[in-house]
Amino acid sequence: MDSAARSGNAFVPRFLRRLLGLLLLGLAHAWLLFAGDILVTYALLGVLLLAWRGLKPMAATVLALALLGMVAGGWGLLAWLVAHVPPIEVPVAELHAKAQQAAQAYRASALDAIAQRGRDIADGVWFVLVFVQGPCALAMFLLGLAAHRSGYLARVAQQPARLRRWMVRCLPVGGAGALFYATAQVGTSSVQQPEHVVLAALAVDLATAPFLTVGYVALLLWLLQHGTGGQRLGAALEPAGRMALSNYLLQSLVGATVFTAYGFALVGQVAPWLVVLGVFALYGAQLVWSRRWMATHAYGPVEWWLRAFTLWQWPAWRRPAP
Repeated sequence: MDSAARSGNAFVPRFLRRLLGLLLLGLAHAWLLFAGDILVTYALLGVLLLAWRGLKPMAATVLALALLGMVAGGWGLLAWLVAHVPPIEVPVAELHAKAQQAAQAYRASALDAIAQRGRDIADGVWFVLVFVQGPCALAMFLLGLAAHRSGYLARVAQQPARLRRWMVRCLPVGGAGALFYATAQVGTSSVQQPEHVVLAALAVDLATAPFLTVGYVALLLWLLQHGTGGQRLGAALEPAGRMALSNYLLQSLVGATVFTAYGFALVGQVAPWLVVLGVFALYGAQLVWSRRWMATHAYGPVEWWLRAFTLWQWPAWRRPAP
């Protein structure tokens, strides 16, 4: 909106083209690389944000908190109902067999992997997007809108003492909720948590996750203010942040290559510790690649395409020489 105002262009057509571009990228991403795509959700939520762009900061905040409360409260209510009604027998053997079939499809061939992503979307991904991820993402978008409109984030970012208070208040709450959720999901080697406990843990996680987000943001902003070390951290992260969409899709491409028939077909065969190690290695490589790319290019490769689609004209590809 600010960019359109500065350039004197109409905002709504430009924003709708951007949403359409995101939608096209998301559909291709979901079918070809990763069924749990977020871009389609962002594109659809963008339509709501367009309709609500006139909201005042307080109204946006109230609406965001209401959304978070309804989602967490809804799953909490479901947990209570499951705990107080006759138990429903869960077809564990059937679910296990279905998971094995999915893994085999991802290993079989590229076409089988694409077809399996479609089945994954139809079987459950849409449910998570509608009843968990979508409303929570919308709530955080609204809080971001309120933070920008009110100028609060810009002010607090320059106040280390307030950032420390946010860290102390939010990180323990968010961390405890995340730990409870993870523990309930995994259970132990011999005991699986009852269904109502798992659902209650999800409700707690949804209620406390925004605290973890605020704590992370406060911690990062606080670190960035610490002299030479903060400047180096900012310089390392900034290029990757400027091409976050390209990096997001590249992570899916690497994952699809490693775990599906696109490449090594190692789904279900890699130890968790090795996966974690791979995550750090991949992100470290992306930090290096992003820095080199942004040193000579105006935008990340996918960002460049989306900008061209949004503005309906070819933007600069290379960064102007100093």
